[in-house]
Amino acid sequence: MKPIIRLSILIVLLLVTACTAAPTAAPTTAPSPTPAPTETPLPQPSPTPTLVPTPTPVPFYLDATVWQQDPQVPVLMYHRFLPNRYTESTNTKLRLADFQWQLEQLDSAGYSLISLENWLNGNLTVPPGRRPLIFTMDDLFFADQIFLDKAGNPSPKSGLGWHWQFYQQHPDFGFSWALFFNMGDKLYANQETTDDWFINMPGWEDALSAAIIWCIEHDAAPYNHTYDHVRLDQTDNSLIAWELKKNDEVLRTFIDRAGRGDLKSRLGNIIALPYSIWPASQSGRGVLAAHLTPEGKPVTAILEADYHYRAAFMPAPYAEGFDAYKIPRVAALNDAITMLVDRKAEFPVAAACALGPMDPGQVSDPAALMAQIQQAVAESRCPAGVYAVSGLLFRAQAGTVEPIALNTP
Repeated sequence: MKPIIRLSILIVLLLVTACTAAPTAAPTTAPSPTPAPTETPLPQPSPTPTLVPTPTPVPFYLDATVWQQDPQVPVLMYHRFLPNRYTESTNTKLRLADFQWQLEQLDSAGYSLISLENWLNGNLTVPPGRRPLIFTMDDLFFADQIFLDKAGNPSPKSGLGWHWQFYQQHPDFGFSWALFFNMGDKLYANQETTDDWFINMPGWEDALSAAIIWCIEHDAAPYNHTYDHVRLDQTDNSLIAWELKKNDEVLRTFIDRAGRGDLKSRLGNIIALPYSIWPASQSGRGVLAAHLTPEGKPVTAILEADYHYRAAFMPAPYAEGFDAYKIPRVAALNDAITMLVDRKAEFPVAAACALGPMDPGQVSDPAALMAQIQQAVAESRCPAGVYAVSGLLFRAQAGTVEPIALNTP
């Protein structure tokens, strides 16, 4: 083939190739993104504060007991208790059925119990409309006086347990005892029998410890009645001192046995005369008055006893002639209860007065209390009389109020 022909063919091929080649795409320009609209934040409302209402101050009032006549109090003396299978009570052993009758009679006559120490300290407070009464018991500890069941509650087969049960149903009557113990002349019976009695068995020491602790914690306070229940008129002065000291010490060993040494600080120092007989000599009487407990507390009272036909009653501790070393008691025979019911008018009832409004910080301020009493009487909100409040005593009469001093050791 001639070169000219080959060149022509090559030119034709190039032109054909150029005409059939894919067209080159025009460059694509990416669209600019549309900017998001700018959001203008809406103003947020300020939170509405929760208003805490200011509490309305509650006016403070202090309750006072008011005696419109100078009070006096009968002090009853119990000893031991008998199950009801016995036909009658004795001078020192009271059938539980008779005890129930006594409690009902005294409660219906408006009597309420006050502790012996409260009375001596001038804390003369009982529920309004009620008369004061003091219970004491001698010659402890016997199981028929106080016995705890397996749950640690006082058994109604014992005197204190019977009274405790009555108290649950008659709370205004109260539950308070002064217990005069002899630790040296008996063992404690710690097991019940089928005939509602008690016998001594091993482990009695722990049972007695538990009973003593229950008494202290439930306003049945133990006090001294000598270790061996001796006749003091036939006892040498040195032995009188030993009897009192030994009795206190042994009681405290039973408190320690229960791991309750903290209760010793609550023990007081009051003596009940065994057989209500004084030592033969004045020096012997001085031994009684000089006795100190192991904690160093002095004697605050000495108790005698007699029968209802020679009954004497304890005056207020501020009364002229009040003698804390010669407190009278009455043996708690059924006839004595009848006497107290018949003579109940001799024992004034308590009234109540609400003092205030006042500052709670002034409840122990004598000047502030006297001002409150004077205002209450002047406004005829409360009567004149003897006011017992915050452990203090005041007399409001003839438009004046004065503090009352106790006539105690």
